[in-house]
Amino acid sequence: MDTETAPAQATRPSRGSAEPLPEMPSAAALDQAQKASHRARRRAQLRLSFIAHPDTEAGSSEAPPLARMLRGGRGGQVRLKLFLSYLWMQTTDRTTALAFPAQSWAQLLDLPQPATTGARRVNEAQAWLERHGFITVKANPGHANAVTVLNETADGSPYIAPGAAAKAHRNTPEGLRHLYVQLPATLWTNGYIQLMTGAGLAMYLILLDQYWPTELVEPLHHVWVSPKAFADRYDLSPDTRTKGINDLRDLGLLTFSRKPINPDDFDIERLRNVYTLHPGQLDKPAHRRPQQIKTMSTRDLKPDPLSANTPAELVDQMRRYRIWAGDLSLRELARRSNNAFTLKTLDMTLMRTRLPRLEVLQAFVRACGGSDDDVERWATAWRELRMQQVP
Repeated sequence: MDTETAPAQATRPSRGSAEPLPEMPSAAALDQAQKASHRARRRAQLRLSFIAHPDTEAGSSEAPPLARMLRGGRGGQVRLKLFLSYLWMQTTDRTTALAFPAQSWAQLLDLPQPATTGARRVNEAQAWLERHGFITVKANPGHANAVTVLNETADGSPYIAPGAAAKAHRNTPEGLRHLYVQLPATLWTNGYIQLMTGAGLAMYLILLDQYWPTELVEPLHHVWVSPKAFADRYDLSPDTRTKGINDLRDLGLLTFSRKPINPDDFDIERLRNVYTLHPGQLDKPAHRRPQQIKTMSTRDLKPDPLSANTPAELVDQMRRYRIWAGDLSLRELARRSNNAFTLKTLDMTLMRTRLPRLEVLQAFVRACGGSDDDVERWATAWRELRMQQVP
């Protein structure tokens, strides 16, 4: 990969953030990606165990590598993008040492000021990856460090391409450890990985996990992940999920809609958000087109308590309902409740994952400005969950 100074990028402020997000990748980054593609795979291979807990380990105390990488302090986005780029450059079934300057990687990822600040961020990410067992680094005085990728689960074992490992252990329990998804080269060469936020890239990987082993040929069916399953399988926050979904939508890679759950003419309609991935978008040049909030109706934004399948999910919907109502302070909600609950009671209710008292729930909905229909809908959701707790 060559090095040169990247030109300034067109940017647009992101929703809820003072920092602008680029609308398009720079020409220098695309040129660098094109050069890198001649030394890379057509499709990078990534083990599912990097993205999620294996089904046998759901609820494990240690987060999956994806979550650990994003949450490991400042710089998670660069760490994730850099590591995936290392995997993209693994052209043989055994690991290939990579010796390119930090500036080259910074240009590939379209980091600002690639020769200085960008290169420093790459070096910091590289040091973190080495410290946590994802790579080894050999210093070459006067030359670029040589990076050797290890198994992406960070267990310290040598890297073997998952495709080759799965083939070698076909029809054995060991083979299940090497199931993988593929990342097309266009993720880099058309500028998507450069534009994605860390949350957006994480959600893209999670959707690949959700669609696996479906062949990614459009039109794809929609998928849905409950908040509890999202936390248990991926160990990422609801905020990461929301930001990631919005990022993929702005890049044209995802659409979402609300679908009824077991529609019944004689029951209150229950809806859930479902997501559809558009992998064909990767064949087009990346361009961020932020969706305006005003295009979404208030009804679409309002959290639906009947989509909750557990007490924890109902409490999560309460938190979302509070935000939908204007993110009122706990003190203001307690004041509006006419002494139905105290500030401390509400704080504890929203922190816990167990079913709240019905009278507190109803007063909370009214304090948020909910209508009588809203109160009844929340009460119905509460009764359904309470009935499930009866022995």
